[in-house]
Amino acid sequence: MPRILALIVLASVSLACASTGPIVHPPWDRSVTVNAPFDEVWDALIRLASDSGWPITTLEKDSGLLSIEDASVGADWRFDCPTQFTTVMTDVRVRMSFVVRDIGDTTEVTANIRARGFEESIFTDNTFGWSNCESLGYAERAIQDSIRLAVGDPAIQADFEKTDEQ
Repeated sequence: MPRILALIVLASVSLACASTGPIVHPPWDRSVTVNAPFDEVWDALIRLASDSGWPITTLEKDSGLLSIEDASVGADWRFDCPTQFTTVMTDVRVRMSFVVRDIGDTTEVTANIRARGFEESIFTDNTFGWSNCESLGYAERAIQDSIRLAVGDPAIQADFEKTDEQ
């Protein structure tokens, strides 16, 4: 009986440590078309960055480029940050760049976000430092949707209705 119990425990531990391989995340569209003029979209993006307390490092309206460095964000942005079995990410920082492009009656907003997380042990006072994290698209989509809501883009309601139907 002890031998069978030992085999069960060994098998359980072995399966718990098994790897399933790299996680593949579905692609998302980094760009969105906003049904509003460039100036309204640009102003909405600047207000969002300012209201969020993000440190703006580049602000070039003529080229449509806005860059933000070392912004602290909430867990709801959902990044895939690799951790060890006994560690947790205690801080996530992002570097963001946005390109806003006038395309006639509408405006295209492209969001690029890079994240890194600070990894700490859950059992000791050890820290492991910063690790690169992969965006899952939630942050980009949240920002794009915030802009679309701020300018009153009627297409955003249709997008939410499509999501509800799925």
